[in-house]
Amino acid sequence: MATFLIEHRWDEGRSEEAKSLVSKIVDMAATGKLPRGYRLLNVVLNKEDRCAECLWEAPSRSELENLVKSMNPPTIHTLSEAQILYGLDRLTRVA
Repeated sequence: MATFLIEHRWDEGRSEEAKSLVSKIVDMAATGKLPRGYRLLNVVLNKEDRCAECLWEAPSRSELENLVKSMNPPTIHTLSEAQILYGLDRLTRVA
């Protein structure tokens, strides 16, 4: 399992659509309805900058990319693998 950061950006006219999709994904994560092998670790939504950053654990980069595409987000996104995560209560190294 690898850890990935996805940054989503959207046009001003698509803000409500983007917020709705982020809420849906957060709800799926909270209720255990994400596909097996995927875990949403954190979401930061910035309405003023029209962007969201989502931290995921996923089987692979290509599988996460396919999952994102299947959700048809109203965004342009970039996906990168996280190497080291720093948390308030612990330090986690990702290989």
